Amino acid sequence: MRTTLFVLCIIYTTAFAYSQCEAANQDTMDPSVVADNSGIVQAMAALETNEYFELTGLLIGDNYEITSLNVFTASTTNAFVTIRSAVDNSVIASGFTPFDFDATTPVVTVHFFPDSSCDASSNFTLAIIYQQNRTTLSLGEVDWNGPSVYPSPFSTRLSIDANDIISKATIYNLSGQVVLELINCGRICELQTAALFPGLYFLQINTQDGRRFTQRIVKRN
Repeated sequence: MRTTLFVLCIIYTTAFAYSQCEAANQDTMDPSVVADNSGIVQAMAALETNEYFELTGLLIGDNYEITSLNVFTASTTNAFVTIRSAVDNSVIASGFTPFDFDATTPVVTVHFFPDSSCDASSNFTLAIIYQQNRTTLSLGEVDWNGPSVYPSPFSTRLSIDANDIISKATIYNLSGQVVLELINCGRICELQTAALFPGLYFLQINTQDGRRFTQRIVKRN
């Protein structure tokens, strides 16, 4: 009898610890959100119980923290959030906010329930979901003395003027995919951007002294 009770206890504990929710309804107000990788805290979407949204533009390998705010009480809340890959729907991370995860794909879906029971009929709750790129924050990317990037917007070429040697300059599209990269180009780099489609991109600059800078850039027609 003692052995049987012990086994049942372990099974229950494991199931609770690895609870993973999948919401049925996509948020209509913010169905898709582009991640802000500058290191600031970004309010992404206000979700009801059993809702989800798509989060794009994640930088693979970067660490993101997820937090939430209860709209009715205007206070932080321990919402249960599940992060799933938009490619195969596999679970990347899940848990009560706040928690963090490492991006393994540039596009994920973010699912919200008030608790880990994943009960769609539970009490109505409205929560704002936030993200912050912790990798950016720890590396001090928010730096007003960062490299100069010009012109803005750009067309056929984009120039970078830095105080230190640039070890890598990378342009990402909104899905977090690398579309252009330049390695070890000195203090002044010029990226040939004629082949890029017009629109919004992220530029990430790594310098030899270990600093990293990220900013939005716009390609004009």
